[in-house]
Amino acid sequence: MVVRIKCGLAGLFAAIFLAATLGAAAGAGGFYLAGSRAFTGVSLDGLDVGGCDPATLTDIVRELGEHVERQPVVLIYDGHRYTIMPAEIGARIDVPGTVRAVLRAGRHGSLAERARAIVLARRQGLLVSLSVSVDRKRLRDVLLKLASEINIEPRSATLDIETGTIVPERPGRRLVLHRLEAGVMEAAGRVREREVVVPVEIIPPKVGIADIKRLGIAHLVSSYRTLFDPSNSNRVHNIRLTALKLNGTLVRPGGIFSFNETVGPREREYGFLEAREIVSNEFVPGIGGGVCQVASTLYNAVLLANQEIIERHPHSLPVTYVPLGRDATVYYGTLDLRFQNVLPYPILVQAEVTGSEITTSIIGSKPPSVEVRVITERMEREDPPVIERVSRDIPQGERVVEQEGSCGYLVTTVRLVVKNGKEVRRETVSVDRYPPVPAIVRVGGWSPSLLDLSFLSHI
Repeated sequence: MVVRIKCGLAGLFAAIFLAATLGAAAGAGGFYLAGSRAFTGVSLDGLDVGGCDPATLTDIVRELGEHVERQPVVLIYDGHRYTIMPAEIGARIDVPGTVRAVLRAGRHGSLAERARAIVLARRQGLLVSLSVSVDRKRLRDVLLKLASEINIEPRSATLDIETGTIVPERPGRRLVLHRLEAGVMEAAGRVREREVVVPVEIIPPKVGIADIKRLGIAHLVSSYRTLFDPSNSNRVHNIRLTALKLNGTLVRPGGIFSFNETVGPREREYGFLEAREIVSNEFVPGIGGGVCQVASTLYNAVLLANQEIIERHPHSLPVTYVPLGRDATVYYGTLDLRFQNVLPYPILVQAEVTGSEITTSIIGSKPPSVEVRVITERMEREDPPVIERVSRDIPQGERVVEQEGSCGYLVTTVRLVVKNGKEVRRETVSVDRYPPVPAIVRVGGWSPSLLDLSFLSHI
């Protein structure tokens, strides 16, 4: 519906004369004189506001804003409709900003550009949209929730180790977040046509059935599994998602595998959730907690596949799912797990989550020609220091443990390569130190530092 409002329109020549008069004072910044009116032909989202003065425009925009802020934005995907109320994303119509935009129409740019805009507005009309502000964080939170329902990770073709059959590939899909954000912000400022088609991209799998058949990938080179707590839903989600991203990665002979490049950023935009992780010798909540368990599981499978480790980092604290000295911490953009395929044939990295365990495997075109063993050659334990803190809140002589300490360790990990029952190579894989965590004990009593010496100021 188009509503036409008569506001005492100025003539075309008067408008051009006004633009010329403003000249250098107006410039490109959109300056307009108090009392100036919108040019003929200017419309606000289908509403003809040509000739309206600032006061009238303010009333019109305010009324439109109140109407728009009560109407939902509708997202459409695959026959489903998702509604977003403006209040959910903090969407508000910027009344002064919209009024300025209407009055600037035909009043910015060079003199020739302004004159041309005025003529075009009169002949063809000049559309101005409502200016809208949105809480970007709240908008992203809403869209990320929708993304979790739409996104599907691609699945590469893999080899079923037990049956020897090939599991076919499947493409994935991902919501294009930045495009949907822009679409919602634009629709939130429209009186009509407040529907947005959700933009989704199709993600092809990395490896297909044809690749596995052509390369002859059919033999298990190595495998390693770890257990996790199935009741920690967010951590389990991150482990499953990481395994999906990792599964079906092909590494050519001499090629270098990067965990971070394969798995990608650990952010909510990419489907990861908050779960506990180790940061600076502490267990803290973080986006992507659980990813390191997948990295550690893969690290052990890679060691057993006799691959060359290029980059690996231990945690700052011992973890429970792998032996000391055989963990691998990763942090996107900083700490990576990388190895080089030293075999003369391509290998396929597989990861599978079943029940409460994750298994990573290295599959090749030939069975392994050697046996690989990983052992702990040396382990030294370091007792935790005890930090005592005097407290007035505890009776004299009593002790309260505020933080349990934990031992530190110095661990040497060695890889043995055995062929026909004989050791043919022994190498030190890593020497890792896990520093002890001090115990903190509150002790009842007092110390000179706790005395109130304020009375000295009166002496």
